Amino acid sequence: NEQGMVTGAYTILKPTPNVDIKFLYYFFLSLDFKKDLLYLCTGLRNTLSDKSLFGLEIPLPSKDHQKKIARFLDHKVASIEQAIFKKKKLINLLEEKRTGVINDTIQDTNGKKTMIKHVAIVNPVTKSKFKFSESVSFIPMEGVSEQGKITPQERKINEVISGYTYFEENDVVIAKITPCFENGKAAVMCELQNGFGFGTTEFIVLRACDKILPQYLYYLIFS
Repeated sequence: NEQGMVTGAYTILKPTPNVDIKFLYYFFLSLDFKKDLLYLCTGLRNTLSDKSLFGLEIPLPSKDHQKKIARFLDHKVASIEQAIFKKKKLINLLEEKRTGVINDTIQDTNGKKTMIKHVAIVNPVTKSKFKFSESVSFIPMEGVSEQGKITPQERKINEVISGYTYFEENDVVIAKITPCFENGKAAVMCELQNGFGFGTTEFIVLRACDKILPQYLYYLIFS
């Protein structure tokens, strides 16, 4: 009945008669949060209040011109979104192919069967000797891609030594929570500052023994 409700996390804007609703929509899509809106926010959670929007400036051509701009953007955005959809579909197919190649290769490998515990230490607790003034690699969950790539951050060791998961160079980490586990989030820890690092507590750490290569262990886990 052209009525509805939203949660209190939203601000509702009702356009005045001289503003086209689609134009107003695209105006807000065009804003950069950090550049255009962050300075208007308040509190620890960067809340955008109703009053803070009052001083926000908006370009306002005639309503007819607004409608033309909105129609132009509808057409352009639709064609771009279609291209994105096709790219994503292709990426999904390639990711499925990648997973299939890894799975088939590992599962077709000949060799004596053994248990992981015989070739790797699970969640090793021994820590290297280090200085509290050292910088160290820190890897949150988002720092591990579903393709096995890592993006470390730099932290001081006294910031992360407690409450985080410890690992060393060439250790293999794997996410232990869903959906990250289901998506294959795992990686070989490499090029760590000073040869060790810390990460989210949602990692399981596997340290390869002499019988297995870390890279092979990673593909084994991924499969």
